[in-house]
Amino acid sequence: MSRRLFNQKLIPRGLCKQKMKWKCILGAILLLTLLINEVELHGIGKDHSKKMRLEPWGSTFNLENLPRHYHSKKVDQCPTSRPEGRHRRKPRVGNTHHLPPLKDEEHRHLIIKGGFQPVFAEELANLSVARGRDARFKCIVDNLGGYKVGWVKVDTKAIQAIHDHVITHNPRVSVSHSDHATWYLLIKKVEESDRGMYMCQVNTDPMIYQMSFLEILHPPDFDMLETSSSIEVQEGSPLKLQCKAFGRPKPRIIWRRENNTEINIRDADGNKVKVENYYGEVLDLPKMMRSDMGNYMCIATNGVPPTIIKTIRVTVRFHPMVQVPNQLVGAPLGTDITLVCFAEAYPRSINYWLKDGKGELVFYNKKYDVELQSLSDYELNMTLKIRNLTERDMGSYNCVSKNPVGEVSSQIRVYEITDDRSSNPLNKAYRGGSNDVATKKPKRPVKLLRPANVGNAIRDENAKMYNPKQPRLQNRAKQSFPYVCYLYLSLIFYLIV
Repeated sequence: MSRRLFNQKLIPRGLCKQKMKWKCILGAILLLTLLINEVELHGIGKDHSKKMRLEPWGSTFNLENLPRHYHSKKVDQCPTSRPEGRHRRKPRVGNTHHLPPLKDEEHRHLIIKGGFQPVFAEELANLSVARGRDARFKCIVDNLGGYKVGWVKVDTKAIQAIHDHVITHNPRVSVSHSDHATWYLLIKKVEESDRGMYMCQVNTDPMIYQMSFLEILHPPDFDMLETSSSIEVQEGSPLKLQCKAFGRPKPRIIWRRENNTEINIRDADGNKVKVENYYGEVLDLPKMMRSDMGNYMCIATNGVPPTIIKTIRVTVRFHPMVQVPNQLVGAPLGTDITLVCFAEAYPRSINYWLKDGKGELVFYNKKYDVELQSLSDYELNMTLKIRNLTERDMGSYNCVSKNPVGEVSSQIRVYEITDDRSSNPLNKAYRGGSNDVATKKPKRPVKLLRPANVGNAIRDENAKMYNPKQPRLQNRAKQSFPYVCYLYLSLIFYLIV
């Protein structure tokens, strides 16, 4: 800049103002100083001075001329000196009013003009919307003035709307605004094709804009090619179950058994542990036992309803096994008796009863009542009821269980409990006669006594004990008779002598 000007012709104010606006070049150091200070520049002339102030607006600057001033015609620079005879005065440093800057560096620009410029009040948020629902973008612009807001889909470069007019031919797109500051882009019933980046822009020069990503969420769906179906394995062998699902975000897989039955797995150290829930696409079962048989549920969830469940049926093949609680069963003739047998087998076994091991198959009829009760996928309860037991019914009965893996049987022997003491009232009570005092069978058998005459003594054949009354007195008299005779003879001999 010029230091001092003497005897120069002064140019009118209007022309000087125009030249100062476009040709005044500030150095880098002076520009940084002007960003934070107010600088007064004075021209030459009688009682005429010039003040220039640079106000920051974010990264946009407004250069203003305040009072009138004069400028040298020869020296095309801003005068900075006072008339001759006065000391040079340092610029005054004052506080400037800083307004919030723009957040994006790409939006910053230099505009040498007065007035406020559009600025985004808040960031454009990303959206995550489930397929089939509505998505709404919200763009807030302050100081919009005469500028317009536009919406563009970035990947396809398709203009969605400009200000309050919809440009795209998509009938699901609409725009609206509130107070000329908050602008909305609405997409109804979003589809997969709507996924991508969207831009809210203002047609300033250069353009300012914000971008937001629209994510379309999908509920989980099973990948049937990568998911296990019902499977059958041999007992003792390992098994791996796999379950995969599509979705956005990626679904989480949870394994669970029906009825909250625990799952037998191995931990990282190889130890067997039992858990109610297992997380992961692959369920590793080290050794399958018959108790591991059942339905395994694969549950896929990603926070987008609905949660889906796939049931995988797991069966374990093993040789049949038969258990008999009582292998010897006795009962009196004329009574009913029930034989019980427990069988375990898979695949499901054929179960039946054989009599005397001769291959005589026992069928359901008036004499026999055969029942089969399923306890689980592989457990079975077999019962055989024999009515009105006769001597012909005595013998052995075989409980047989047979499946494709093998065959097994167990024997139950039926024998008669003899009881010919029908004359004793206790026998009637035992058999439950209709005219007896006791009509229920006692829990413990009643010990029956059978009387027999042995001289004048009454004894029990089983206990071999004498009657405690008369027999005991007679025995004592027989034992004392020799002593009494000897006493009498001694007394007579003493009197004679």
